[in-house]
Amino acid sequence: MGAERKNLTTYPQMLEGQKGEGWTVVNGGIEALTQRTDLAGRVLVIPDGDSIIERNTRIKELAGARWTPPTSLAKTAEKEAVDPNCLRCAEDFRLTFNVHRAAPNLFTDQFSKGVADPEHLQEFIDQVEVDQPKTAAVIPLVMAALGKTEGAARFLLGLGAKRYPEGLQGDIQREALNQLCSLAGGIEALGRTIMSRHLRKTFAGFPKSVLFARELMKQQERAMGVASACREEMRNARGNNAKSFDLNQLKAQKHQIKDENICEEFGQMEIKIPPLIMPVKAKNKIARHRVTEEGILPFQLYRLFIDGKVFLDPRKQKGGSVVVDISGSMGLTPDQVYEFVLKCPGATIAQYSGVYNKGVLLVVAHKGKIAPRHLIGKTLMGNVVDGPALEWLSRQPKPRVWVSDTQVTGIHDSASNKLRLKCLAFCQKHQIKIVMRFDPHAVTMALHTSHRKLLSKVRKASVYA
Repeated sequence: MGAERKNLTTYPQMLEGQKGEGWTVVNGGIEALTQRTDLAGRVLVIPDGDSIIERNTRIKELAGARWTPPTSLAKTAEKEAVDPNCLRCAEDFRLTFNVHRAAPNLFTDQFSKGVADPEHLQEFIDQVEVDQPKTAAVIPLVMAALGKTEGAARFLLGLGAKRYPEGLQGDIQREALNQLCSLAGGIEALGRTIMSRHLRKTFAGFPKSVLFARELMKQQERAMGVASACREEMRNARGNNAKSFDLNQLKAQKHQIKDENICEEFGQMEIKIPPLIMPVKAKNKIARHRVTEEGILPFQLYRLFIDGKVFLDPRKQKGGSVVVDISGSMGLTPDQVYEFVLKCPGATIAQYSGVYNKGVLLVVAHKGKIAPRHLIGKTLMGNVVDGPALEWLSRQPKPRVWVSDTQVTGIHDSASNKLRLKCLAFCQKHQIKIVMRFDPHAVTMALHTSHRKLLSKVRKASVYA
């Protein structure tokens, strides 16, 4: 029995050159609590069993003795200004990458199973909370350490299989989980790209691990940002009544237009108003007051010798109503639409898009509150309901702004210059201002600009060229 175990043990003497000399082999590496492989001290701690995990662990330790520098990873991380945990996981990915290049057949038959215990992996998956930044920050590291093996696929599959209750809080958690799974799914491709870049020799060198470690630090920040946003939305969902203000006026559909119905030749539009729960963090630069030469109490004495306007005249910030076209021709991402909503506080903002013969207008902001992030910017790719969306906008408080490239389409998402001119005429009649550039600053300027001036610019633009 002893002879069999001896044959199963990987000895550093198999290493080429001087690296295989002067090593001490210690069996039982998995159970050992005090001893670990010490590259600087030339001590190799390995298991002596015959399971797939133990055999792969021996290969991994041998690869580390072959390719990892003998200096401490902690000291190297301090020198390179990277996180030690990120560097350690990046080095694990590099070793797996090099093993694959050194012995493709061995990797396919055995090493692709990885060195992770499925039970321990499942325990970690069960502990993952999408609203805990510390837990979310570990996900990129786990994917890097398991990269290119079946363990990575098992971890990603188990992470995506987590279930959450129905309702608003469950929707927020599911959306955060989808973002974390998407982030984790790109770790392996990112590592493979870094390891393969400018690879002139057979194997990837240690500097590749340092580069990958820096990228892992960025991915950790992204994961923590997703978890923090989820936690904030969950907190607001628990402590806020979504129906605390009246939204019936936003969904009223009965409205008679004297001349012609703008909704003809367009698809059927459904108006949706999700729970508006998250407080808006105002980032715009609209002035909430103006300076004057007359007043009661001076507030800006430093202007006395500049223009003499030392008094403040408070004024309310204009709200208004904004409808945003998020069809495919606009080329917008959900993050762009979300930032746009954050930078336009006080306004009622709705987005619309459609497909085939129907569309959806979703109210995403009203009276300083916005919809959950995963709903903002979600598009059906087509227009289809430009007319009904403008009809809805005509019933909202002034000033009214339509953000669109004015590429109007009707049923079957077919472009029509006739429908475009019809929409422009409707905007002129109901004093709807048109902004063709998706920019919060442009919308802010439009709130204070004549609708006739904006309309004249739009009419000259050729959108179907």
